[in-house]
Formats: sequence, C-alpha cells, structure tokens
Amino acid sequence: MKTVFQILIGGCVTLVLCGCSILGKLPFISSVPERMEHPEDYLDPEQTPDLYIPSDMPHRAIEDNWVVPPITDQPRPRLFPRTAPRPESIVGEADPDLVRIQTLGPSRSWMVVQRPPETVWPVIKQWVHDNRLGIQHEDPTSGLIFCEQLNLSGLDPLGLYEKIRAGKDGDQLANGMDWVAIRLETSMRHGSSEVHIRYLNQSEVPDVEAWPVSSTSYDIERAILEVLANYDAAGYVAPTVSSIAQNIALRLKVEQLNDERGFPLMRLNVDFTRAWATLQKAIENSELKIIEGNLEDGYFEIEMSRNMRKGRRQGLLAGFIRRNSDAITALSSIRVHLQEITQESHNVIVDRVNSSEITAEFAQDFLSVLRENVI
Repeated sequence: MKTVFQILIGGCVTLVLCGCSILGKLPFISSVPERMEHPEDYLDPEQTPDLYIPSDMPHRAIEDNWVVPPITDQPRPRLFPRTAPRPESIVGEADPDLVRIQTLGPSRSWMVVQRPPETVWPVIKQWVHDNRLGIQHEDPTSGLIFCEQLNLSGLDPLGLYEKIRAGKDGDQLANGMDWVAIRLETSMRHGSSEVHIRYLNQSEVPDVEAWPVSSTSYDIERAILEVLANYDAAGYVAPTVSSIAQNIALRLKVEQLNDERGFPLMRLNVDFTRAWATLQKAIENSELKIIEGNLEDGYFEIEMSRNMRKGRRQGLLAGFIRRNSDAITALSSIRVHLQEITQESHNVIVDRVNSSEITAEFAQDFLSVLRENVI
C-alpha cells in the first residue's frame, strides 16, 4: 500500500512540473499568451541598413578606459618560476579634485588637471585666444606653446594683464619685453595632466622652441597659473579631444619596470628634487613609518614590523601585508633608494638593510603600494 501511495505522489509531481509545457497543446485549454511564447526569430537574422554618421560628427571609435596592460618581454621566469607572467599593475584613479595647484619649495608650482592631456590642450588653446595673447610657436606633440610678445596695454577680458602689471610693479620690472610660455605634460596619476607656466621679461627675443628653465618672476608665473586654473575649473570650454595632442600622454612620469635581471623597479621621470618629494609623499600616503630619510645618499629607511598588521589597512597595502607577513617580520626594515639615470629620470629601488633577502615578489608588491599612492 505504501509503494502504491509513493507512485501516486510521484506521478502528481511529474504532472505538475510538465503541465506548463503541454497546456497550450490540449484542446480544452486556451492557447498560451503571446508573452509566454518563445519566438525563434533569432534563428533567421536579417541584416539592417548601415548606421549613418553625419559628416559633422567625428568618426572616432570609442575606446576602453581600462585596457588590460600588455605583458612586457622581461626575463621574469627566473624570478617568478612558478607563476605565470603578469601584466603591469593597474593603479587607482586620480584625485577627485578636478583642478588644483601643486607647490614644491618656495618658487615652483604647476597646475594638475584630472583629465588626460588631449582634453586639456583645447582648453589651453581657448584660454590663449580669449586672453588675446597670440601664439608665436606651437608644438602639440610636445605640449609647448610660446605666446607672442605681450601687449599689456590692450584689452584685458579676463584680468590677466592687470595681474601681470601688478606683479611687474612689485618686482620693479619696468623695462623689457613680456613673454608667456605654456607646457602641457602627463601627470603622476593615471588620466591626469600637468600645466607649467613660464613668464619672461627680457630685452632680447627668447628661443621660442626651447622651454625656459625658470621664470623671471615666480610671483607673476604663479598669478598667471591661477588665472588659467580658475578658467579651467569654471568650465568655460566644452569638453573636446585633440587628436594631435594624444602623444603627450605617451610620455609617462611614472613607470613600473624591471632591471636587466628582471627585478622590479619604479621609474620617476622627473628631476631629483621632485622625485625625492614624490617618493616621500607616497610613503607617507601609504601609512608606512619612515625611520630615516638620507637626502645625501638618496634613500628612505622604512620600518617593517608586526605593527603593520595592526589596525584596518586598505588598498594594496592590506594585500601586501597579508602576502608578505613572514618577510616583513624577518626584514625589520628596508631601504628605498633613488638612483639617478639622467637629470630628469630616477629609479626607485627596494633594498635590504639586514642579511634577509628581498624577493622579486616582495619588491613588486611593495612598489605597487607606493605607485598607488603617488600624486
């Protein structure tokens, strides 16, 4: 009796599960609504007409903002024998502040814009035009604009000339010709740009194809930079892209590379003063403790201890501590050296302090932490 009961229950369940699919086939049941049908039109696709693009619209393809970096041809198997080759590290986006002015020392400033150079170049060109500056020399591939000699008695729509005249009175620059040069570069962070200004006051015509080392007056340079920064932040120019300025983004200021042995390093394509300040700020932003900063020998000694595991760590630092806990305990501290390649390029190298070895994996993870916090 029990077996018969189980068979009846099983049959009812089967009937319920299959019922939905046969309801439409039963003569005494109305047809299934159209929304429940499963059309098979996709089996017979038809070609649609070509998409028409108006002649006044650009024919540029939409590119991926986060393309997976290629795997570079480096001798990594000797250092990573048991793991597959890895692409270059992808770092986080830039600071959310759209436009800001960074200062290094008493007489050095530049503007940082959180947009790629090819979108900043049209804004600079429009700013030059709106201020009636005129262009003596222009090189979009290198990001250089050298304006014509300024006529400070002309129209001053944005108040730029007034600021220059006030600066000249303060610095007692009554004579000489006035010139402004602008250079656009890629910045430290992904997808951001830097704008540098030079102001010259001299009796001779400058070499308009060469970037001046410094300004005649830093105060006037800073005043011009602030006018340009306010112009960009105000959004006077609609976002556009300059295809001829895209090569500017190819000259990276920060690169993660490998030496001839395949050992990881980070390269800062800036002068020593800025490289030192950038490295120190990256270490501080990473919440790492600096034991010693030796400017003469060009290194920072950083604490490696169990205390690093205390508190809530975020970002790449948390993963670095988790993967390298044993090495952190054994090392106690490490040194991060700045090695000069040229006057405008320096390598950041991770080195040991005691007899404990530093592996390539450890150096790669640590440099990725610094790279994430470079600004």
